[in-house]
Amino acid sequence: MEKQIHIFESLQKLAKRMAKEFIAFVLDEASESNQINIALSGGSTPGRFFAAVAQQPDRQTVPWERIHFFWGDERCVPPDHPESNYGMARRILFDYIPIPEKNIHRIRGEADPVREAKRYAGEIAENVPKSVGNLPSFDWIFLGVG
Repeated sequence: MEKQIHIFESLQKLAKRMAKEFIAFVLDEASESNQINIALSGGSTPGRFFAAVAQQPDRQTVPWERIHFFWGDERCVPPDHPESNYGMARRILFDYIPIPEKNIHRIRGEADPVREAKRYAGEIAENVPKSVGNLPSFDWIFLGVG
């Protein structure tokens, strides 16, 4: 694959482009895979991306029942706290798409951090296939750039 660099005039244009690419990716992957595993993060860039996905007309064609969402990070706060990465995704994206609750694998920010890290590592191990080095292999990892 040839490396490509894209420069956008605004975060909004970046978010819209990423949303279109994300939906095209999952539609393409859905033809080859039973389960698509997506890792998310929080922050302003992912938030704009979530909003852009929720507004895409093509979102209606996505097989949401085959997509599983995980997090790469979370703050030690309850899900309804304004700083919760899961809470942001819930408010901006999940409330606008027909995603089954069982496909949303959140980090429990309100739990004891050490116990929750172990629990969540187990949840990832049970649900995400392994690749090189016996590490989980997500199909798409979205990281903030803040």
